[in-house]
Amino acid sequence: ARIQAVLRRYESNDAPPKESVLTYNSIKIDLANRSVFVDGTEASLTPMEYSLLVELAANAGKTITYTKLLGKIWGPEFIGERDSLYVHINHLRRKLESDPKYPRYIVDVPRIGYRFQKRLKSPVLLQHLACLFLAVIPAVTEACLVGFGAD
Repeated sequence: ARIQAVLRRYESNDAPPKESVLTYNSIKIDLANRSVFVDGTEASLTPMEYSLLVELAANAGKTITYTKLLGKIWGPEFIGERDSLYVHINHLRRKLESDPKYPRYIVDVPRIGYRFQKRLKSPVLLQHLACLFLAVIPAVTEACLVGFGAD
């Protein structure tokens, strides 16, 4: 049964990524060498973390359900075991994200699964939007303008 589960994982209906290197902002995944670099530094991932990352990155921008991830990475006998998935995603975030508590690459889609972000939102754009929302308070507006170099 275990051998059949391993074979099912490798006999996937999904086509593998066409590129041998996937690059998303500061993350580079070299599929040929099974290596991952974050900001130019090689990240040490377990085989399970690597498989999760490749599956998510190969489907960047798309939400992948918990069930699909569990079935694809662990096999169909683990489909109900979300706790293990949560733990591995948490470990992966610690190795990839600058702030794992506020992930930018691997984001939760509540009650559905996870999505790997293709493009990160610009911090300057987010700060600008925050200033627009908070413009009703004069002190905050002044602080935002100073932060953007306005006189």
